[in-house]
Amino acid sequence: MEPHAWVPAGGDELVEDIHRAIADYVAEAGIARAWVLVELADGARYPLEALLGEPGSGFVTLVPHREDDETPERLIVPLKALSRIELARAEAHRERLGFVGRDESA
Repeated sequence: MEPHAWVPAGGDELVEDIHRAIADYVAEAGIARAWVLVELADGARYPLEALLGEPGSGFVTLVPHREDDETPERLIVPLKALSRIELARAEAHRERLGFVGRDESA
């Protein structure tokens, strides 16, 4: 039997919690941007520009950094497809890349 993880309703809380964790990491590390890499259950790995709570109902939207035409502009995946999220200093990877968090003032 495959283990099942509890996920907040529709993923809305999960996305907010991930955004908060990224913001906390950025503040604690004293950096401007975080490098956020998501790994999916199938092993695919994407450096993210953004993570969106839409469309909901157990799905989220990944906005990967596009380095070539092979990289999708958007991926809508079920929450259960998220296997791992790595955080690091953006400047340690590439100066122009990094996660763009939500604008809390909007």
